Amino acid sequence: MAPALCVGWVFFPLDEELALLPGSLTPRQHEHLVHPATCMPFERAAQMLETLLGVQVSEATVRRWTEQAGAHYEGVQTAQSQQPAPEEQASPAPDKQALSSDGAYVPLISGEWAEVRTMAIGEVETRTGAQGNEQVKVTHLSYFSRMTDAETFEQLAEVEIRRRGVRDAQSM
Repeated sequence: MAPALCVGWVFFPLDEELALLPGSLTPRQHEHLVHPATCMPFERAAQMLETLLGVQVSEATVRRWTEQAGAHYEGVQTAQSQQPAPEEQASPAPDKQALSSDGAYVPLISGEWAEVRTMAIGEVETRTGAQGNEQVKVTHLSYFSRMTDAETFEQLAEVEIRRRGVRDAQSM
């Protein structure tokens, strides 16, 4: 019997139907890996995945998948920022919103420093405290950050401003 010829790497047809990703992780495992890695060190996220699901991955794998997911989401937001604004807001905007924007210099791996701009948007709620005094609290916060110049940041942040209905709020 003659040896079989190598035809190269292919996907099993069911892989596409099940939306399997390249590598050994299922889509759900991928999600459970990337989500915590956005808010904790990559090595710790790998440890959590092993503890919770019994799946072992390296810190480099966590970094690669998380950075790919972030780049994909950044691309989606960039494309959305270049679309015309929808005529109607999907859900009613809160009466009062707070919007804050700032920049901070962060060290890069190369040893250089770069400015990252961040915008925070939240809903303003006024409550009466136990002693009858009025308390103002900002809730339902969302953030938008980019390492870019001020003009580009303004254009890109439009996506989050639209999503939160900032222009439809009665006061800011």
